[in-house]
Amino acid sequence: MGKKTGFLMATVHQGSATAMWKALAEETSNHPEDALFVFPGGRISFPESSEYLRNDIYSLANSQNLDGQVIWASTLTGKVGDEAAKEFVKSKASDMPVVSIGLSVDGVSSVDFDAYSGVFKAVSHLINHHGIKKIAFLRGPETHPSAEARYQAYLDVLKEYSIPIDHR
Repeated sequence: MGKKTGFLMATVHQGSATAMWKALAEETSNHPEDALFVFPGGRISFPESSEYLRNDIYSLANSQNLDGQVIWASTLTGKVGDEAAKEFVKSKASDMPVVSIGLSVDGVSSVDFDAYSGVFKAVSHLINHHGIKKIAFLRGPETHPSAEARYQAYLDVLKEYSIPIDHR
């Protein structure tokens, strides 16, 4: 058997997670000697719906079973915040190669998203091309880095166009 890679993420069946793990599985299928193991272990210590109970699956992603790991760290934050997710990634990187997705972690190879630019451009487009001045923003979790970047982009566009924030 070739390389055994683990993909750790909160879920496989919601939002962009579905496309993400399928893309990795498809890439792995181009290398039949390699294997991808997916660990949908939930957000770290997340109490709602007892999601934290799935966290135990992450213990199976270790150097005895895998050659390396890809960790979609930004999906793991939930209520604990990015510092706890960074510590989790660092602990996994202590004995094997790890790539962190969506959250930059010192000493670990990381792939980050530019959540800010897309929202900035979209909200600016609504104002410039459609003349819309009342734009609602449904905010993501305050502990999720990409959600915070998207919200900051929204706020920055409103400020740039002198549109007051209406919290209603």
